[in-house]
Amino acid sequence: MRSNAYWFTIQFTNSKDKIVVWTADQDTPVNSQGSRVSIRGDRTMVLTDVDGRIKWQTNTTNTDVAATELLNTGNLVLKNRQGDILWQSFYFSIDTLLPSQLLTKDKRLISSLRKGSLESGYFNLYFGSDNVLSLISNSPQISSLH
Repeated sequence: MRSNAYWFTIQFTNSKDKIVVWTADQDTPVNSQGSRVSIRGDRTMVLTDVDGRIKWQTNTTNTDVAATELLNTGNLVLKNRQGDILWQSFYFSIDTLLPSQLLTKDKRLISSLRKGSLESGYFNLYFGSDNVLSLISNSPQISSLH
């Protein structure tokens, strides 16, 4: 990985390891020099690289985004003028759940490739359509359901 590669993350700092609990894009870091997070005119939050290429974005196009807030729970939210949450980082977990964060049927946890890495790993934990909690390995060596 390049020495100037950075991720837009939220960390749980109330632990000795400072655990990353959310990242804009696990597998695609940005160049730190000139990269930025902004709200575009179409109300989408975007992370752009130094050359202006969009590396990540929310799905809030043409909504009434009025505020961005990092809640005490660790949830990064985009809200409209009435305070309704239009987008939240809790819907896009990586490999860790925070207290008060739920693992629901439409979400999954994806392991890190290795300790200290933000890259997606081989394991997925999620509730299947049968409401059974499933751990799937997508390893090149093994593919199995546990």
